[in-house]
Amino acid sequence: MQQNTTKRYQSIRRDLLTKRAQLSPADYQLRSNALNEHFLGWLKSLEYETQQDEDFIAPKLLPARHKIRRQGLVIAAFWPYRHEPDIRPLLEELHAMGHEIVLPKVSQKQAPLEFLYWDPGTPMVEGHYGIFEPNVQEVADRPDIVLLPMLGYGVHGERLGYGGGYYDRTIAQWEAQGHEPLLIGAVWADARLGSDYESLAHDKAIDAIVSDRGISFF
Repeated sequence: MQQNTTKRYQSIRRDLLTKRAQLSPADYQLRSNALNEHFLGWLKSLEYETQQDEDFIAPKLLPARHKIRRQGLVIAAFWPYRHEPDIRPLLEELHAMGHEIVLPKVSQKQAPLEFLYWDPGTPMVEGHYGIFEPNVQEVADRPDIVLLPMLGYGVHGERLGYGGGYYDRTIAQWEAQGHEPLLIGAVWADARLGSDYESLAHDKAIDAIVSDRGISFF
């Protein structure tokens, strides 16, 4: 049974990777630009109020536990890999707005991620799995918002990643520390999983996705 389950998830991942790789360079860039604009527009729309406030009005409602500021956020993101959305222009814009950008580092296999500070002048080096990471030493503060890379998403916020479990372990560590950042998956809109998709017990759900078609909360 375990072997059949593993093969099924491997097949889903393979199909999504193939579909993603088939985008033309022009379509890839258009989609990336749209995704970046949707995230930026949403972030700029936020006020200091929370969803629990009676007079809270926003185009998208945050989970009630969150209070998101407009300035000075620590935003965890990622460096695009294997045809993931190119969010590098978004990171530059967010940094220019005064937010701190942090990027993941696999410092040890089968362990939670570390996050390192990034700015447009930070040198990047190739790390584990061929993913680029900041060539700095200081470990960053815990993030307020996490932009997660992913392959597919489910109707209830299920996140399908690459199978390494790094973000699941990282989120579990934050939860154990009483820290709950807003988790937003960055993914193409057409990477939605079937309604019969079931996540594994250790898989951590996300709060929202931002895609080339907009931002949606679960």
